[in-house]
Amino acid sequence: ASSSFQLTNAGIIHLQGMELEAELRPWQGASVSTAIVWNDARFKVFTGAPCQVSQLENGLCASGRQDISGKMINENPRWQYFLQYRQEFNISAGTLYFDGNYTWRDDIIFDGDLDPNTKQDAFGLLDIRLGAQLHHWEIALFINNVTNKDYANRIIDAPAWRGAYQRYPGEARQYGIELSVYR
Repeated sequence: ASSSFQLTNAGIIHLQGMELEAELRPWQGASVSTAIVWNDARFKVFTGAPCQVSQLENGLCASGRQDISGKMINENPRWQYFLQYRQEFNISAGTLYFDGNYTWRDDIIFDGDLDPNTKQDAFGLLDIRLGAQLHHWEIALFINNVTNKDYANRIIDAPAWRGAYQRYPGEARQYGIELSVYR
């Protein structure tokens, strides 16, 4: 096998899913939003999928193609959740607010050959923000990825070294002050 790119038609896919969203306003200035997504996306028929490097090296894919019919489509989490809480306090000059949100995503495999070495385990991210909106400007303190969760945005076969992988990490914890001016 080489590290060249080949375009392959997946044949037939089957998609089914559901999304539920809700928003509550339990008291003045407070809002709680949530979303749950279930997505079952599978290759219904995909008999000409590219082989994984390990399959080729171990002689398990002599034709250079594998049958992944019935398996989950790559880069497609089965479950995703979102929860946000926001509290606003009106003051004479504008609004003070606290905003926190948590997002969670199920396991995914990045590579189209469904190589388990390109799997990102399920993970969640927590972001918080404390700010003030005053007249035509806003100032906020923020922390993204509060727990400093290590995760990948992408994992692929390394083109230069057969059997090696490249991992593109997600953003580590970030914190700062943001100032915005509106017209």
